[in-house]
Amino acid sequence: MKPMKPPLLYILMQIPGLLGLGLVLWGLTAYEWISHTTALLLVVAWLVKDAALYPFVKRAFEPTRPGDSGPAGLIGGIGTTTRELAPNGFVRIRGELWQARPVDAAAFIPVQRTVQVVAAQGMVLVVREMENERSDPAANIGESVSG
Repeated sequence: MKPMKPPLLYILMQIPGLLGLGLVLWGLTAYEWISHTTALLLVVAWLVKDAALYPFVKRAFEPTRPGDSGPAGLIGGIGTTTRELAPNGFVRIRGELWQARPVDAAAFIPVQRTVQVVAAQGMVLVVREMENERSDPAANIGESVSG
């Protein structure tokens, strides 16, 4: 089955809220607490709100491909060690903290070194130190090496 296109999926996900609004407005107009014109204007305002928010949330409705997320999606990425890797430690990559270990299990990588992710084993990244580079922790957010 083909995944739905993001705009259609977004519209379908707005239906329950719109039905809830309609039910509340129906009750308010039945007891004459608001006019039919006010109810109609509130529905239009609700629809305008949904249309205005779509550009901000559409990425969440786009289908993901295997390898786009999780540890496998970080392979090739550049990060910074936040705890020494001896043998296991932590690296910050794309703004997230991940458990990591060096390619060579006997290797030691100190704190604040630039590393590249070469593999993932479960939820642990396997990294190699990039030669002669020290790192600024804020410099690598969002960086990756294209392969």
